[in-house]
Amino acid sequence: MQKILQLGFRYIDKKKYIVYLLLSGIGSVLGMIIPLIMGEIINKLTEEQIFSYLLYSISFFFLLNVLQQICGICENYLGTKLGMDSGYKANRDFIKKMYHTSYLNICREDPSMLHQKISNDIGVIVNFSIYFLKNLFGNIIYTIFVFCVLISESLILCVMVFLLAVIYAIVYLLSKKELYTIGYEVKECQTTFFGKLYSMFFYMKSIRNNGFEEISFIKQDKEYKNYYKTLMKQVGIN
Repeated sequence: MQKILQLGFRYIDKKKYIVYLLLSGIGSVLGMIIPLIMGEIINKLTEEQIFSYLLYSISFFFLLNVLQQICGICENYLGTKLGMDSGYKANRDFIKKMYHTSYLNICREDPSMLHQKISNDIGVIVNFSIYFLKNLFGNIIYTIFVFCVLISESLILCVMVFLLAVIYAIVYLLSKKELYTIGYEVKECQTTFFGKLYSMFFYMKSIRNNGFEEISFIKQDKEYKNYYKTLMKQVGIN
């Protein structure tokens, strides 16, 4: 994982990424506070409260919602920009390196398969790097918030949730290798399937002129069945 993150962050704009994390953190906090305020407003509606207090609460609730939406829009815009820029820089860098490798090695690779491998792998690495810290910080904030609420309401409930989290972590650690293996198999099958599909477009003239249509579709159907079987296996394991 460390090597994946190092490779991904090599192409990510650090300043923009910090702003992205801040927006994500603010959005996460607002996403937890807003339901509490809504619950408080509903509770106060059942009691005899002065109109000015309700107006203040609803106005505050409205402003927090607007702020959350603004943060969400900026976060999505910045996240998309980071993904696009980082992906392009990484693709450009890898293609540039290929220009300086042995021509014989390049000729041994199917261009469509090579394109799929580079594009898919780079996309996965960049997206993983972008969302890793975001999800990590978001989950930490959420976990702390939930445990604070649970402790204030019920210590027994808090202990039960903690034990369930520990059990989940143990199950994940025990099955982590299998999850990684099947994920890798799916990615390879997906690359091969779409690479072969792209080849049918790329070599369309040659396939038509030489009468290879039927055999090409037979091979493509075989790749689809293999990809389908592996994907269903992944769903089952997950």
